[in-house]
Amino acid sequence: MTARRTLAALWTLAVLVACSIPGDALRSFAILTPDKLYHALAFIGFALVWRWAGVRPLAVLVSGIAFAVFIEVWQATLPIGRFADPYDTLADIVGLLFGLWTARVAQKARAKQSREGTFPAMPCPTDPPTSAASTGCISNSAPRWRSSSSSAPSPSPPLPRRN
Repeated sequence: MTARRTLAALWTLAVLVACSIPGDALRSFAILTPDKLYHALAFIGFALVWRWAGVRPLAVLVSGIAFAVFIEVWQATLPIGRFADPYDTLADIVGLLFGLWTARVAQKARAKQSREGTFPAMPCPTDPPTSAASTGCISNSAPRWRSSSSSAPSPSPPLPRRN
């Protein structure tokens, strides 16, 4: 398991632990009162760390929704003074969607900056689920015509002709 996936798994476990805190304990912390906001923030983080770990967006969305539903069932079955709230699940899904959108915007910006030479290249994951072109990462070996020491980008070589 890569370090990124380990971090993503730890984040998921932290969300589960946070959602398992007894309801009476939550009332004593005034900072934790906006429950829906915390659900959304937890699932924004869920989406971001799992995308950063290289998991496909659809897999993150489906597993995130399943996890959100599981948490509500989990809270309803444990004797911890918590209850299932469909609005919590809705906040989780909104957080997932916002996290996936944020990851996509960041991925596009990073890919654009890497192409323009204004940002260091993002290394490809060791076990990419898709091709490098669709993940926005580039290989560790820079093309011969692009020198990292020059400040101005070199012209691209001509593309081969198709017959």
